[in-house]
Amino acid sequence: MEDAIASPDQPDQPDQLNDTPQDQPDLRDLDVLAHLHAVEHPRVSQRSISNALGMSLGLTNAILRRLMDKGFLLARRINHNNVHYLVTPAGIDQISRRSYLYLRRTIGHVVRYKEHLRTFCRSQHDAGIREIILVGPSDLTFILEWCCEKEEIEFRQIFEVEPEGSLKPSPNSGKSHPNRGDSLIVLSENITETKVPGAIALYNILLEYKP
Repeated sequence: MEDAIASPDQPDQPDQLNDTPQDQPDLRDLDVLAHLHAVEHPRVSQRSISNALGMSLGLTNAILRRLMDKGFLLARRINHNNVHYLVTPAGIDQISRRSYLYLRRTIGHVVRYKEHLRTFCRSQHDAGIREIILVGPSDLTFILEWCCEKEEIEFRQIFEVEPEGSLKPSPNSGKSHPNRGDSLIVLSENITETKVPGAIALYNILLEYKP
C-alpha cells in the first residue's frame, strides 16, 4: 500500500533560495512546478529533477519542501527512490504566472530583443508566413509590429479568443479572423491559457534569444 507523505525523505538542507514573499514562489520554484506538471510520468526521483533542471540535489530538496509547505505540491511515496508528485490547483495557478514573470524579467533588454524578433519575423517570412496575429495586450506590441513591417508581414492584434479556441473578430476590423494557411498566431505574455491551435507564445520566442 502506498503511503502518503508530506515531504521527500532526504536529509534537511538549508534553504538556499533568494528571499521572496512567503506566499509567492520564485522563478526556480516555478521551474520545478512546471517540470513536474509537464513530465509524462510524474513518478520521479529528486535526482532526476535536479539533473533535468541543472540544480543541486540539496537545492532541489529545499524547493520541493517549500512548494509542499505552501500547498502547491503533493507527494506520495512509490518506493525507496521514487515519489509521485502532484501539482495542486494552487500550483497550476502559479505556473500560469511563470511565462509572464520570465518576460517581465526581459523587458529591460527590449532593445536587444528587437533584432531577435526581426530575425524571427524574417525566418517566418522565408517560411511563407505573410500575417502575424498577436493575441492579447503586450508590452512588446510596437516592437513586433515594427519587425513585421520591416519584413513585409501583415500585423494584426486581437484581444479575445472564443471559448472553443477560434479568434474573435475585433470590433471595426472588417475582417473575420481567418483560417489562412499563411498566418501565424502569437500569444502575448498576458495570455496564460488558450486553446488556439498552432499558436506560439511570445515568451518562448524570446527565451530562444542568446545574447
